[in-house]
Amino acid sequence: MNKLTALLTTGGMVLSTVLGSTAAFAQAASASPSRTPVVYEQGWNTGHVRPHVIGIGEGGSPGVIRLSWSHWTGSSARASGKLDMLRNPSCTPTATCRYIKRPVVVRLSRVRQHGSNPYYSRMSWSFSAHGRHHVARGHMNRRGWWRGFRSAHNGRMA
Repeated sequence: MNKLTALLTTGGMVLSTVLGSTAAFAQAASASPSRTPVVYEQGWNTGHVRPHVIGIGEGGSPGVIRLSWSHWTGSSARASGKLDMLRNPSCTPTATCRYIKRPVVVRLSRVRQHGSNPYYSRMSWSFSAHGRHHVARGHMNRRGWWRGFRSAHNGRMA
């Protein structure tokens, strides 16, 4: 009987040590820094870190291409690239329309959570057109689509 009691006591201490170590590991893992924020394009599909292209809609909507990221942190991101937009916003069908490309600076900010994924929910584009500086700003709505993007000088962009 004494051997059985000693064996059970030893086994209980080993099990307690293993469970305690597992709990400590799980607690340390949950206390680790959060994941890197992503940027979504259209809907809650795959988020991307430092993408080369960000589209904000369909059928003639502007987008930013050839992005080169100089900054990507847990709170903001910055890139330079090209703004790709219709030369004539009234042109239809958009498949036959001409596009123009302008240098652009893209800024991402305001990190939010979608499920367990942190993502940037605000985006701005700074660019020049017709001799004037423009800043277009947009936000991600609750369905994962970019909305807004009004420029101070040329009205609604998307």
